[in-house]
Amino acid sequence: MKKTSMVLIMLVGSIAFASSLSIPWYVDTAPVGTNLPPEESGGLALIYLKSTVDRVLTCEIAYYNSAGQKVGPFAPAVNTFTIQPMSALGFRPVADDPAAGLTSPWGHTGTNKGQEGIQAMKVPNRPFSPDTSTAIPNSGGIIDVRKNGSITISWTGPEAAPTDIQGSMMSWNYNKATGVLVSFSHLLPPGK
Repeated sequence: MKKTSMVLIMLVGSIAFASSLSIPWYVDTAPVGTNLPPEESGGLALIYLKSTVDRVLTCEIAYYNSAGQKVGPFAPAVNTFTIQPMSALGFRPVADDPAAGLTSPWGHTGTNKGQEGIQAMKVPNRPFSPDTSTAIPNSGGIIDVRKNGSITISWTGPEAAPTDIQGSMMSWNYNKATGVLVSFSHLLPPGK
């Protein structure tokens, strides 16, 4: 009996828990460097994630289209990023939009109207097709040119809990021709 208890304790001690949160819908069609509020027409989405723990969180991101198909990023592309202890990041799900003085990992130079900081630029963007006849890389043939969808962000570890990350999404939709700006924001519910 003593041996069985010891084995159970060792197994329980090595279990990794998983948690996640979801962004149910976003649209991010605005050009980069459009400022806040946007100065150019389009929908701009910013997703904010705040770590509530004193350890580095390694997160995995998965994007889905309106049909519920996972559109990546698929290997060999990177689908992970980190959030430093007790810090926050705000990223655009489709655009590489570095702030002034920064250069993204993909070589884009920031402007004083860019929205992403150092941590945020490391969050992989939603893959999409460059045209209506080219599939998203490694997607098994999915063709999707839209810059919208939903997102699941997950993290694992022996201490992982749904409360490790708090989040919100802010969205602006601007029509430069009419001058109409619509914006909204909502908290992201904790996952499981």
